[in-house]
Amino acid sequence: MTEDTASLEDFARRALRIYEQINQKDVPERFAAVMDCLYGALRQQVRLGREIDLMRRMGHLDVDVLVDTKNEVATEQ
Repeated sequence: MTEDTASLEDFARRALRIYEQINQKDVPERFAAVMDCLYGALRQQVRLGREIDLMRRMGHLDVDVLVDTKNEVATEQ
């Protein structure tokens, strides 16, 4: 399953680039704390994505998912 899984770090970096394109002057002052929180969360997502991608590459993280289409349930094995 890891062969068809996108890099989490790359996905997080794309989200961070989108955030960085926002002109901070266009954001009302009352949302400044929310923007700071969002920036911190995106940076954390990049870091965690990098760590998870590394664990995948080293074989420390291996998850199989069984999909039961009849009952519409996905089960982690």
